[in-house]
Amino acid sequence: MQNNYKNSLQILEDLNTQKDTTELQLGRAEKLVNGLHDESIRWGVAIEDLEKQLKNLTGNMLLSAGYISYVGTFTQSFRNNLLKSWMVQLNEKGIDFSSDFSVESQLGEPVVIRDWLIKGLPADSLSVSNGIIATSSKRWPLIIDPQS
Repeated sequence: MQNNYKNSLQILEDLNTQKDTTELQLGRAEKLVNGLHDESIRWGVAIEDLEKQLKNLTGNMLLSAGYISYVGTFTQSFRNNLLKSWMVQLNEKGIDFSSDFSVESQLGEPVVIRDWLIKGLPADSLSVSNGIIATSSKRWPLIIDPQS
């Protein structure tokens, strides 16, 4: 009887250890599944964003190319008016572009722009877009100096 009792206690202890291990593994598996579900949602949003960008790619690049090529010598208000007129023409032609189009978001790299600002470039949009024009042009750009 004593041996059976000791064996039963040992079996009970082993089963409790297995139960604790299984509960720990189950908790970890639940965290992993929840993490993968959240990642799936994030990937779904990223896919939708990339599909929008692909749909608007042609129009965005047309606007960017026109901006880089032609607006360097104009003031910021004239640049904005010219960009709006190009957007109207793209709408008339049925060419999709981003509704929140800006040269900074299309051609600018946030890290590079931040570096320019640290090195002393004024933080206004004219100076930043001048920097983008200067670095994106294949030939010497004609731009206005906002400080004069």
